[in-house]
Amino acid sequence: MKLFGITMIFAAAAAAGFLAEEKYLSMLKGIKRAENLMVNFILGLKSERLTLSEIFENAVSSGDEKTKRFIMNIPLQKLEDAPEISEKCGFCNDRTANSILGEAFCMLGKYSADEQISELEFCRNRFRSLYEKNEEPYKMKAKLSRYAGILSGIFFAIIFF
Repeated sequence: MKLFGITMIFAAAAAAGFLAEEKYLSMLKGIKRAENLMVNFILGLKSERLTLSEIFENAVSSGDEKTKRFIMNIPLQKLEDAPEISEKCGFCNDRTANSILGEAFCMLGKYSADEQISELEFCRNRFRSLYEKNEEPYKMKAKLSRYAGILSGIFFAIIFF
């Protein structure tokens, strides 16, 4: 019975470390997902001159599950709510990326296609630089969280043994 309890303590501590690791990695994935969405918007405007609803439909058809959920929850009349909806849907959890996303969505459909394209390319470059800036620290924090969870599990198992 004691061995079962020690195993459960180890598993709980290790799981906490893995959950913290996933949090950091999902922040990186969210930034990359937002950059891919900007690419999708730019391509829709550049090559096909699609309307806003057609661009959204294209993003839904070509995106992953979180992108689909995010786009489906944004009303075309309230695009300025994109950062809050992004966080609720789990599309992107990074606050800086969500503010860039809000800036991009606020100008959609309000200016000429060329102006929208240049603004979206600017936002895409900001996403790219944000990803490059945060990639190494987030990966290090993720690795540290994983190891800390495993080591704390071993530590507690030794103490209670």
